[in-house]
Amino acid sequence: MSKRNEIIKNIKVISINNNGFGVAKNEEGKVYFIKEGVPGDLLEIKVLKKRRNYYNAKIEKIIEKSIYRIDPLCKHFYDCGGCKLQHIDYNYQIKFKQENIVNNLKKIGKISIDKFSKIIPAKKSFNYRNKMEFGFTNNRWLNNNEILSKKKLNKNGVGLHVQKMWDKILDIDKCLLQEEPSNQIRNSLKEFAVQNKVSFYDLKNNKGLLRTIMIRTSSLYEIMVLIQFYENDQPIIKKILKFLKSKFPEISSLLYCINRKANDSIYDQEIICYSGKPYIKEKIKNLKFKISAKSFFQTNIEQTKKLYKIVETFCDLNGNEIIYDLYSGTGSIGLYLSNKCKKIIGIESIPEAVKSAVENSKLNKINNSEFILGEIKNILNKSFVTEKGEPDIVVTDPPRNGMNPKVISQLLKISPAKIVYVSCNSATQARDLSLLKDKYKFTNSQALDMFPHTNHVENVVLLKRKKIND
Repeated sequence: MSKRNEIIKNIKVISINNNGFGVAKNEEGKVYFIKEGVPGDLLEIKVLKKRRNYYNAKIEKIIEKSIYRIDPLCKHFYDCGGCKLQHIDYNYQIKFKQENIVNNLKKIGKISIDKFSKIIPAKKSFNYRNKMEFGFTNNRWLNNNEILSKKKLNKNGVGLHVQKMWDKILDIDKCLLQEEPSNQIRNSLKEFAVQNKVSFYDLKNNKGLLRTIMIRTSSLYEIMVLIQFYENDQPIIKKILKFLKSKFPEISSLLYCINRKANDSIYDQEIICYSGKPYIKEKIKNLKFKISAKSFFQTNIEQTKKLYKIVETFCDLNGNEIIYDLYSGTGSIGLYLSNKCKKIIGIESIPEAVKSAVENSKLNKINNSEFILGEIKNILNKSFVTEKGEPDIVVTDPPRNGMNPKVISQLLKISPAKIVYVSCNSATQARDLSLLKDKYKFTNSQALDMFPHTNHVENVVLLKRKKIND
C-alpha cells in the first residue's frame, strides 16, 4: 500500500481521466491520478492522498517528457482553475474528448456504436469565450516567493479561483480566454479601486464593496459589463461606474447590482442599468438575439453556429413538424429551427430567459414560436400535449446534471418520432440515454469542442423511435 508523501520513481502516464488528471498504474495495478500528468510522461511522483480506488499524486520530477506535452501559454496555468489541459497538445485533447464520449456512451449508456462522427475541433483555442466572470478579494492567493518575502504586500486582487479552492482567488493579469478589452477593463478597474482605496470583498467576514465583474462580448462588437457590489455605497459606486464609462466608451451595456447574499448568483437580484442598454445583441445566421445579464447563451459563438447546424441536420425538417424545445433558455435553438418547421414550443424555468426568448422571437418577426415558463417535470404531461399538439421532434439541452427522471418518463409516454439531445456532459447524457433505449434507437452522435483546454465537450445525439421489428 502506498503511503502519504511516498516517492514513486519511473512510473508512466497511460491516459487522462475525466477531470484532466494523468492516470498511471504501478506493477501491482495501483492507480494514481497525477495533477498535470500527460499520457506518455515518465515521472517521479509523490503520493498525496489515498482514495477508495486510487491515489492522488503530484509530479516531483519529469524523467522523460511525453510527445504530447507542451509549454502552456498562460503564465497563470499552474495555479488557475480554468484551462486544465493547456499543457497538452490540442490534437491530443481532441482525441481524449472523443474517446471520453465514446466510453461514456458504451459503459454508462450501454449503447452499441457502429459509427461515430469525428469530433469537430475549434478553430480558435484561445480568445473564444464571450462571457467571463472574475471575483474580487482582499486576500488573494500568494505564490511561494511572495509567502517567503518579508515585503508588505497588497493582497487585493481580481481574477479566477485557484484549482479546487473556491474560497481562494488568483489575481489574473492576463486571461487568454476572452478577447480584449476584457483584460483592459478588469485591470483598469482594479488599478482605479486600489488608487481610490475602494474595498475589495472579504469572503470570510462578508464585507467590502467590489464583489465580482462579468464581461460579455458579442460578434457584433457589443460589450456588457456587470459589477456586483456587496455594500450599497452609492457615491463610490457611481464614481466607479463613471470611471468605466469614461475610460471605455465602447461599453454598450454598463450594469450593476447590490448582492448581499452568501453566494454571488445574480438570478434573484435586481440588475440596474447605469448606461447604455440592459442587453447586448448577438447574431447567428440571419437571426439576432438580445442577451441580458441573466440570460444563458452559449459562450463560444463560432462553435455555437456549428452546433445549431448539427441540430438542424439531425432534425431533418420538412416544414410540418411540431418541435418541443426543452430547457430552451433564450430560445436560440428553437428560433434557429423555426423557419423550417410548423411550430416551436419552448419550456424554460428561468423567467428572464423566457422573457428574452419572447423578445427574440418578436425581434426576428417569428410567429410560430411559443415559450412557456415553468419546470419541465411539472408541465410536460398529457394535458399539455393535448393543448399544444403532439411533438414530432423533441430537442433537449439540459444543464450538466442532465434531465430529471420525471422528464424522461414523460418523454417515453409522449413518444416523439425523434429526440435530439444536446449535452455538455456526456456522462449524464449517457445515463439518460440508457433510460430511453428500450423505446429509442441510437442513430448518430456528433461532438464538437466548445471549450478548448478544458475537459468539457459538447455532444449531440440523435434518437429515433424504434419500429416494431427493431
